[in-house]
Amino acid sequence: MTRPKQRNLTYTVRAPKWNAADRSSINCLVTFKHLPSEVPFTATPHDCEPHGREIYQRIVAGEFGEIAPFEPPPPQAPMLQEAHAALEAFWQTPQGKELASGISLHNEEVASGSSRGIVTHAEAILSDRLATLLITAGISPAAAEKMTFSGKITKAAAGGAISAKEQTALDLLKKIRNEVAHEKAGTFYTENVRLLANSLQSCLSGCTAYKPTTSLSDKWIDLIFIDAYSILNMSLEARANPGLNARIVS
Repeated sequence: MTRPKQRNLTYTVRAPKWNAADRSSINCLVTFKHLPSEVPFTATPHDCEPHGREIYQRIVAGEFGEIAPFEPPPPQAPMLQEAHAALEAFWQTPQGKELASGISLHNEEVASGSSRGIVTHAEAILSDRLATLLITAGISPAAAEKMTFSGKITKAAAGGAISAKEQTALDLLKKIRNEVAHEKAGTFYTENVRLLANSLQSCLSGCTAYKPTTSLSDKWIDLIFIDAYSILNMSLEARANPGLNARIVS
């Protein structure tokens, strides 16, 4: 894929803080002239984008004030450690590698800038995951194939193949898909989608491996959708492979 031409970016930086003990990255808040609001940013000396490397170098040079010290994260509870270990093990399995490939394809849709492409691709992947669960539960492949995305969600929930929280999150994601795909402008940035995205964040908050983008505000609804899609994709794949023991959305 051809990368877009790098443009000169105008920005200001505040609140720099070391993000790693070896000082290999810095967290900060950046206001870019072309964006509507301040955003969190992690700068590294080896960023693939020139502006990322530049921000790191300028922070280290002292242009944006003193860098706050690194604070190690608190120790994880044993259950959370086990969940993260199971998730890391999952990525090394054939199923995990296949899932990672699917996420990469989804990221290409994101890079293309097409909102309709993002939501329709996410729906197709999740619909396939649900079909696999239904077939495992005894539904014939032909019957599963004929079901709509909404029908698969309802049938999977009724048969206990997915949790109530997964059902709610999938229903919200489906509604966002419909709003974006059917909206004349084909955009995430409508009032209806904003409200649905906020509900989706609330539904998935507290799930293992889910890191909500609350600090990015409702001006970053596409990222909220992508976060939710990724976590639901992993959760449905884990349910289809119970031996992986990777509980993500319960």
